[in-house]
Amino acid sequence: MSEFSDTLDALGKARAARDDARGLLHRSRLRQLTLQREQKKADRKEIVGELGDNQEPEFYPDRSRELERERAQIKHDNELVRQRDGNVRELLDELFQRTPQRLIEEWDDTTPIMLLPLQIETRFKEAERQEQELWVRVFPDEIAINTHEELLMERDLAGLGETLRREPVGLGCAANEADELEHTATRER
Repeated sequence: MSEFSDTLDALGKARAARDDARGLLHRSRLRQLTLQREQKKADRKEIVGELGDNQEPEFYPDRSRELERERAQIKHDNELVRQRDGNVRELLDELFQRTPQRLIEEWDDTTPIMLLPLQIETRFKEAERQEQELWVRVFPDEIAINTHEELLMERDLAGLGETLRREPVGLGCAANEADELEHTATRER
């Protein structure tokens, strides 16, 4: 395996580890929100559920200790996310320190390359010492895409009806079935 492939593998693992840390942080924040809501209810002395006859009121429990633990967990998770973000950045920096020629040399031959169209504009501009400079501007051009539309257009439906009227035997249906198929296709739109 090349150094490039090793770096890409390490980058994939680092990104997965960072995403896991972000998931932990997100879950900790959700738990904190839940605990904060419950603590507000406990502070207001809200009663849990409905009271029946001759029942003592049950209040929301104090969640302040759990809330403090969750805040500490969030600080820890934030630090973990920062550390793993740093690991990803280091690997990206390592990847982009290579020249394009070196990257292509290290590239696995089984990896396909997709070349996209570019639009290039050139201009000659006068430089400081009455010299001509060639200025080149390169930006992405539109990509031609062939698509398949699931829904039939009106002209497609009209063509279908004409074909079915002309060649009903070849398609295995009678002429009145052709009208019915066209009507059904129009209704489905």
